[in-house]
Amino acid sequence: MRDVQWHGPWDDWQVAEEIRPAAHTAEWVTLATAHAVALADSEATIREKWRPIMAWGDSWNHVNVGGRDVYGSPDEWIFYTELSQRSFPLVMEGLTAAWICCPNVEHPNLAYDRNSARDLCKRAQSEGYSFVRKVSAGDDVSEVIAGVRECHRESLTPLPDCNNWACSSVGDDCCAPHSISEAATCTDDFTPVRLVEPCGGFGEGNYHCCK
Repeated sequence: MRDVQWHGPWDDWQVAEEIRPAAHTAEWVTLATAHAVALADSEATIREKWRPIMAWGDSWNHVNVGGRDVYGSPDEWIFYTELSQRSFPLVMEGLTAAWICCPNVEHPNLAYDRNSARDLCKRAQSEGYSFVRKVSAGDDVSEVIAGVRECHRESLTPLPDCNNWACSSVGDDCCAPHSISEAATCTDDFTPVRLVEPCGGFGEGNYHCCK
């Protein structure tokens, strides 16, 4: 699991005692069998605890945390709290990648064509993830599939050292939109990793340099 919304973890007056600690995680959670069984055995208790919290806000994907209407599906909150309260170990890095690009944006970065599907996949590889979310089929499913296949044919190993100073795109601005056929390039043997995020007035093109 992973906190992609920067909500939490909270373990103080900010949230009600019965749901401490609280954090917003990605909705994809991999559970150990023993932990899954323990939660299943307590399903009725968990349901009653979280029912008033889940029934908050204008839609199903908002919860009441600390008296605030906070974005997030219930399953993005429940597992962190319930596992923590039982002292079950958990890893916040997660197996599945998802990124929120900008302030005031609630939805993770989305791939919708060949280029963005390939780029989102390669970004996940560069950060050591096993899976990536939000690779959606746009008007042409075959193009999205082709992008993922391209990614796997030339897969990246994890590249933990990333920066913006090695960018050598036009203007050295780490902005190389596919829509104007600009190449993402780097100096000093760094590898360009596209972020599938806006830059320079374009809907995509932002990248950084890693090795």
